Amino acid sequence: MVFFKIAIGSLLKRKRRVIGIGLLVMFGTILIVFGQEFALTAKKLSKQAIIDNLTGDFIVYSARTKEKPGPYTFSNPLTNIENTDEIKLLLSEYEEIEAYTAFAQAISIISVENGKRIELPLIYSAVEPETYLGFFKNLEMVEGSFFGKELGIVEEGIVISQAQNDRYEERYGVLFEIGDPITLYGIAGGGAVNAVKSQIVGIFEPLKYENSFNYINFMDIETYSDLYNFTGVREGSLPEELTETLLSEDEDEIFDLAFEEDFGQIDVETLVSTEISGFTMIAVHLNEGVDTTAFIEELKSDADRYGFKVAPWDEASGGLARISGALQGFIYAATALIFIIVALILMNTLIINIMERTSEIGTIRAIGARKGFVTLMFLSETLVLNIIAGLIGIVVSAVLLLVSGRIGIALPGPVSQFLIGGGRLYPSLSMTTVGQALLIIVLITILATLYPLRVANKVTPLKAMSEGQ
Repeated sequence: MVFFKIAIGSLLKRKRRVIGIGLLVMFGTILIVFGQEFALTAKKLSKQAIIDNLTGDFIVYSARTKEKPGPYTFSNPLTNIENTDEIKLLLSEYEEIEAYTAFAQAISIISVENGKRIELPLIYSAVEPETYLGFFKNLEMVEGSFFGKELGIVEEGIVISQAQNDRYEERYGVLFEIGDPITLYGIAGGGAVNAVKSQIVGIFEPLKYENSFNYINFMDIETYSDLYNFTGVREGSLPEELTETLLSEDEDEIFDLAFEEDFGQIDVETLVSTEISGFTMIAVHLNEGVDTTAFIEELKSDADRYGFKVAPWDEASGGLARISGALQGFIYAATALIFIIVALILMNTLIINIMERTSEIGTIRAIGARKGFVTLMFLSETLVLNIIAGLIGIVVSAVLLLVSGRIGIALPGPVSQFLIGGGRLYPSLSMTTVGQALLIIVLITILATLYPLRVANKVTPLKAMSEGQ
């Protein structure tokens, strides 16, 4: 209590310096609280945007594929899942799973007659209309429907983005309308080119990740399967040694097959053909509260038995999670750097303050005060000032967060797209951040006061008297 009274009295005598130091601490506190909540909100929204619009909580894909799944594997599609129906049935038996949807990604050609034959590139996801639209809520239909799902019917064809349609008109003079007939071309196995008659059934605008989904269109899985004649060999009908080698992660082991004497001498009569859906990935949503990492670990035994692999949302995000993490890291680093600067300025100011109070320190020591008393006196003075300034900073931060939480923070377009899929950021205030801010203020105060206190404790009564003359 004595130190508190001394601290208050000392602070009231030096109002100008107190205001200067207080403003520094208040500014630093605002940076900590606001910057922390901004980064935490960005991290939360980034994860949610990726899960809701691109990957689900995790992606199931074929054990035969060597590449990682991702939202942008159109030019290098993954290996088809052969036993999609069996895996779906398996997933439906888990109570932890809320929903799932299967899809594939590819690039094909649209051919149309517009006075002359025109061929247009088409980047798309081949989807299961019955489950996709309810799983990924990233589309707003402008015209037509999403393969008739909203109408309770099933329409085969193509759903294109409004931006893609505009580019077709700008570059090729072709503007699609609902019902327009088209011919799709795709390269099937052995280099054969397949052609399938189809139509435009819908035009959409993306709600998130516009920089990506403006270029991505949709095809129903039936049309996709017809386009590529998906037929495979049933698991188990190939020689066991060949199957194990093809599943190997070692490329040299696979290429060594060519040097085996009996390579290519497979008895084709023993092979059993099977229809392949064309799906390359199955996105899965877990029920709220289910730990993704723990559930994936639980799924491992079934994954081995059914021949699939699992990639959690961050690994299946195609680098978006890393980009988002880098942006969040930058926010944390910038906040830390600024507060370190504030701490250094604070330490320098305290040193000057102590040097100006040499006479006062000497007098206190002359009347019997020990070094510990001087230490506690300055430390309590600094703590009182910084905690009061920190509390004011927290109040200001709370007001800023309340306002920005309602109207949102507008981010630069590219940053917003990569960080949270687009749109505004709506931060909020948590008591955890407030507690962390107060703890940081106390720690910074103690650290910033250590060196000035060493200077203060070197002041002797004799030195103070000689400097006071």
